[in-house]
Amino acid sequence: MKSVDEAILALVNGDLSALQIVTEAEHQDLLAASQRLPKLTLSRHALARVLRSLRDGAWDPKDVQLWSSFMRRGYVAGNLVGGQPSISIDYDEQDEELIIEVQSRLDEIGDMIDGLISRAELEQMLRNLEAVRAER
Repeated sequence: MKSVDEAILALVNGDLSALQIVTEAEHQDLLAASQRLPKLTLSRHALARVLRSLRDGAWDPKDVQLWSSFMRRGYVAGNLVGGQPSISIDYDEQDEELIIEVQSRLDEIGDMIDGLISRAELEQMLRNLEAVRAER
């Protein structure tokens, strides 16, 4: 079983197998764990890993949305008590614009208007993430 520290690192690296540990933890425990860790940075590699998992059916869209929300806000919805700071998760500066675009779209999963991501859109997001890699 992963520790809270390991679970946070796994999620930042796009490994959703740690999602349950993080969602069940108290926010103060997540915050304390994050302060023991090196700087947390979401990369295009992590996003691509999540997209591939979603495409391949390894993870439910609801789980992907929950992961995305945590990456975006630094807390699990409903677990933050007023006045507590969120966990700081940065975006890789080299790919920040693309990361924000894709990550924000994943956070919309389940919304009334834009809540579905088609296979074609998912594949396009993956191609965009891979094109960045090819340019370097």
